[in-house]
Amino acid sequence: MQSINDQQRASFVQLIADGSATHGYGHISRSREVADAFSESGFEVEFINLLERPSATLIDHGKPGLVIIDLPYPDDTWLNLARRRGNKVIGLDYLGQGSPDCLVRMNQPLTPIPCGRLFFGLEYAIIRKSVRDATPSRGVYALVSIGGADVGNHGFTAATTLSTLGLKTVLVRGPLSQDIGEAAADFTIVESPPDFSGLLARSSWVVSNGGTTMVEAMSLGKAVYVIPQTSEEERFARPLGAAGLLLGVGSHGLRVPTEDEIVSTGRRARKAVDTRGSERIVKLGQQLLGQKHFHPEA
Repeated sequence: MQSINDQQRASFVQLIADGSATHGYGHISRSREVADAFSESGFEVEFINLLERPSATLIDHGKPGLVIIDLPYPDDTWLNLARRRGNKVIGLDYLGQGSPDCLVRMNQPLTPIPCGRLFFGLEYAIIRKSVRDATPSRGVYALVSIGGADVGNHGFTAATTLSTLGLKTVLVRGPLSQDIGEAAADFTIVESPPDFSGLLARSSWVVSNGGTTMVEAMSLGKAVYVIPQTSEEERFARPLGAAGLLLGVGSHGLRVPTEDEIVSTGRRARKAVDTRGSERIVKLGQQLLGQKHFHPEA
């Protein structure tokens, strides 16, 4: 009988992710984290970044396969290819109608999406290893980061507001952010910093969009104010704000929080995001491949 490790080496996992200046860049970074989690668990893994490899396709490796699809738009092409090869499929925030074996999300879908099983909640938040390994400390600056693209250039506006209110502010701009030219600023601007996790961990509090940066900041115990980039981000963030897990939500209500708000909101946020999302997805993949039983609460 094969051991679990032998079974995993005999299986092949392929992850397909996409993102752009108009479609969630965070899908790519979080799927790369999931790919690393499967690799560290003994699986042979291929990560397909469609932003870099738009003509890529699935290759039949002659092994039992699992395909994980993380696209910020509805498209059943990859699922259909996986089905023709007899692969199991996990959809991360899947928007198509092709019915993956499992659909994994951080919030419940607005409308029913066909799938074998649905798993949702902050326990499925995917936190990068660099963030999990970072040591949180209470810095003196507010960090502003509105995703990898910052559609609408909300980050610059938010950083300007905070700087005008007298706060030391650091604006982090992602790799797909719009060009702001020679705009004058009374705050620090950092472009795609290699130590983003450290900057996040050392901040006092955070302004972000309602995606990957938000949940990563929450996992570090940071109080977060959310400026959503999409209606779906707003639908996700509003209940978290109502539950006291965020400082607020919206493009017009940004203000300087009190010390108590920073501390108490950050404490609640850290309890809500336990950083084990990738681990849970690996366990789900193992179950789909018949390697172990999966317990969603684990």
